[in-house]
Amino acid sequence: MQSHGRIEVLEEDVKNLLHTCWFSPIMSSSSCQLHLGSSFEEVTSTLGLDPTNTSDVRIYHLMLQEAEKGRQRLVQDRDALLPHLKQSPLAQSPYHRTQIDFKAFLRETKTIQLSACPETRARYDKAFGANNSNAAISWLLWQALRRGEQNGYDKNHSS
Repeated sequence: MQSHGRIEVLEEDVKNLLHTCWFSPIMSSSSCQLHLGSSFEEVTSTLGLDPTNTSDVRIYHLMLQEAEKGRQRLVQDRDALLPHLKQSPLAQSPYHRTQIDFKAFLRETKTIQLSACPETRARYDKAFGANNSNAAISWLLWQALRRGEQNGYDKNHSS
């Protein structure tokens, strides 16, 4: 078992989560395959963003802000927890990414898509995949979860 703050996370749960959901490729088109382990270059290319273009950099920063707001919602939402953690009094927010249910993660990507500003939504529309999921938003949200833990935003847990 790994200890993440006040809750024990079973290694098997983490392994199952990673293998069944988090790193499964999310098809965004027949010619491009994004997944949570994709590089920055792969994601920006899929979105048609040029990291040397000032306007594109501004749009990318807006996307990061939208993903950060999504992260904040997820790590505070008890309904986002894995089913076996929802009733545990030991599970306390902010929640660690290994405690978040994949369905809640996908719901949050849809929330981000629906609440996106017109500039970012136009770019997100280039990265829809299986089950109407958005590969780029998934990648951005995953990166925000990792950054939040690495930067100590989620003080109850360690990455």
